[in-house]
Amino acid sequence: MKTLAVVVALFALFTPKDNVNPADYPETATVTAAKIVAEPTGTKTDATNPGCANPQTAFMRGFCSQQQNRTSVTTHKYVEVIATIGSNLYTLDGDKLPPPGQYKARFWDNGDIELMGPNAKGELRAHRFKVIAIEAIPTK
Repeated sequence: MKTLAVVVALFALFTPKDNVNPADYPETATVTAAKIVAEPTGTKTDATNPGCANPQTAFMRGFCSQQQNRTSVTTHKYVEVIATIGSNLYTLDGDKLPPPGQYKARFWDNGDIELMGPNAKGELRAHRFKVIAIEAIPTK
């Protein structure tokens, strides 16, 4: 029984986390462009240090004289991917930045698209993207 547990543990250790089956990806996607997009979502104001309400020491008075409220822009970052699948050009939104090239792809019932390709170690991985836009490629 102990030997069986060791064998199962070793099998789990050397089995890839994502069992990706290329047969489950019937489409071919050609990624032509991918970029990171940062959209502003609002602003954030950092409050003044509470110790500056009544500074007691010379150091705190000097420090607090330099303090000001700071306003910064908050952003939402995502990856925008342009890919051709069949006779359509897709704009996709996701969190992985695939390099241009050929990928196996599949469509999900909710409209998402999953692209499968090798990672830096050569292991097959799949990443899901939301479809933002679809444009038909004009025929010549």
